[in-house]
Amino acid sequence: MMCTAAGVFRLVEANKVALDDPASKHIDPVLQQMGHVNATSLVALFGDKAANVTVGHLVSMESGIGDFDVPGNHKPPASLV
Repeated sequence: MMCTAAGVFRLVEANKVALDDPASKHIDPVLQQMGHVNATSLVALFGDKAANVTVGHLVSMESGIGDFDVPGNHKPPASLV
């Protein structure tokens, strides 16, 4: 996570990303390019509350989105497995 956060903060310094940007602004286009029918947005994956998640929430691990690799948390849709 530390490397990811450092990378995000470099993008913030370069004015390419803002911590208060909706995470969906940056993640949804990637999901759509991947072509998964059932996983084209954060909201499709995690429900309506995901629309309020910001880049800052993700970096500080306060998004409320469960880890896929932790038993009992959100599991990825079958279309992503």
